[in-house]
This record gives sequence, structure tokens and C-alpha cells, in this order.
Amino acid sequence: MAGNQAMLEYLQREAGYSRAGYHGQGSGRYVDAHEWVIASFAQHTSRDHDPQLHVHNAILNRVLRADPLASRPGDRRAWRTLDGTALYAAKPAAGAIAERTLAEYLTARLGVQAVARADGRSRPGGAPRSC
Repeated sequence: MAGNQAMLEYLQREAGYSRAGYHGQGSGRYVDAHEWVIASFAQHTSRDHDPQLHVHNAILNRVLRADPLASRPGDRRAWRTLDGTALYAAKPAAGAIAERTLAEYLTARLGVQAVARADGRSRPGGAPRSC
């Protein structure tokens, strides 16, 4: 969950924007949309029922934000859509942050080390350090 939280904080900070105006005509702008509604679901097994700890996040694609053009009298807030392009661009970095945070957490808490495979494609589970 520590890695998941670090990843979500990064995404909200770096990709938490909505588009306003008419972007096709060059008059559009990006506005802050950093307060997301997120539901996180911890999972413990794969579809084959093998042990596989992971988290699924459902992010609402709308953010309630201040909007001077909102039509409701007395309430100048409106639901705006998150910018999917920014989310897609930030996805690889967010995954790396989650993985690195998890590795550091496991090292600090359990004394395991994450070691790169010889082919450099992944990191298998590290062996516990000797006591």
C-alpha cells in the first residue's frame, strides 16, 4: 500500500489537470484538478489463485473544481474531466515510483533486497539478509 500511495500522490501532482476552453482552436488551457476520488482494492491472488499481492485503483474521471463559468447560482463549482493524455504520459514513471517505494519499504521492514536480474528486465524477490 505504501508503493500504491506514493504512485497515486505522484499521479495527482503531475497529471492532475483538466482541459478548459476550446483546445482545437488554440484558446484552451489546462486547469488544476488534483483532488481525485480514488477507490483502492487490495488483491491477494491472481486469476489462477496463485499468491500475487497487488492493488487495483479506480479513479473517477471527474474532479469537482472552482469554475467561474458554472451555471448554478451561488455555486461556482463544476465537475470537470481529467486530462487522459497527461495520465497516460505519467503512467511509466508512476509504476517505477510504486516499485521503488515497495522495494525500499520491504528492505526497511523485512530486510530483503531487490536485485536486478542478469537480463535487466525485472527484479526477482530478494533473499533476506543474514542476521
